[in-house]
Amino acid sequence: MAATIAGDAAAFGEFYVRHGTRLFAYFRARGASTQDAYDLVSETFATAFQSIAGFDSERGEPGAWLFGIAKNMHRHYARRGAVETRGRRRMELTIAPLSPDELDALDDSLDLSAVRRRVDPAILELPPTLRDAVRLRCIDGRNYDEIATHLGVLPATARKRVSRGLRQLGDLLGDNPFERHD
Repeated sequence: MAATIAGDAAAFGEFYVRHGTRLFAYFRARGASTQDAYDLVSETFATAFQSIAGFDSERGEPGAWLFGIAKNMHRHYARRGAVETRGRRRMELTIAPLSPDELDALDDSLDLSAVRRRVDPAILELPPTLRDAVRLRCIDGRNYDEIATHLGVLPATARKRVSRGLRQLGDLLGDNPFERHD
């Protein structure tokens, strides 16, 4: 951790390798889907990296600190899902899966031009490695294995790049680009 705090990115990579699999198992054991568990791992490490300067070795081990972050991530994930489920039950709503034709019709009915006018320039402000990962995932709809192959990196690295890119994109955009501002 001292090396990471001093700016050695490779040291954080070793920290990721050491704890990533256990973190994935932690989220899966608590009911997260495979995709959600991968996303939660990425978000946990992104949060850890962003708050690395706040790590205090006198308060505990790096692994325990990381799992504290993971616990908070999972709590937020579970709360969000529970709130959505309770709301649907109260309103007696069910979510029926849409057929491919229904999904296409929904896509055709959306006018996202205003959102694109805000998002496209912001994507161009991302560093190229993050920009490419975000485009492949969010615009081209590629899965993480395909992104990794395309970028010549490991799938875990592809996930981190997408996660970091989306976080930076959110910072660049500020408020929600889907909200209406009349």
